[in-house]
Amino acid sequence: MSTLVDLAITETNTAYASSGITQRLNLVYKGEVVYPESGRFNTDLSRLRATSDGFMDEVHALRDTCRADLVSLIVTGTIAAAARASSAFDANGGPARATSIRVADRLFLVTQLGGSG
Repeated sequence: MSTLVDLAITETNTAYASSGITQRLNLVYKGEVVYPESGRFNTDLSRLRATSDGFMDEVHALRDTCRADLVSLIVTGTIAAAARASSAFDANGGPARATSIRVADRLFLVTQLGGSG
């Protein structure tokens, strides 16, 4: 999984450069969490976003410690869609909790970043 994450970052940054986009991804942390996947994208994304539901609550402290702009959950198995993303906004309209969920064989991140803000 670690190699796939590194490849996703590299491919995304290559796509940005090839498109003349100056934005780049900078991986600040990668690690595994204990989480039994539900098999449903929306359920897993909701659980990733929630801060105190008993599912993956520790990722929010990691996110704050690492000062990450985006948290992505990479799942295995078969899920109908390749990716989902969500963004909550803070009081000033800036993204406060951007999250995404990806299927392990479809890690290209470029579609989930940029655009709103």
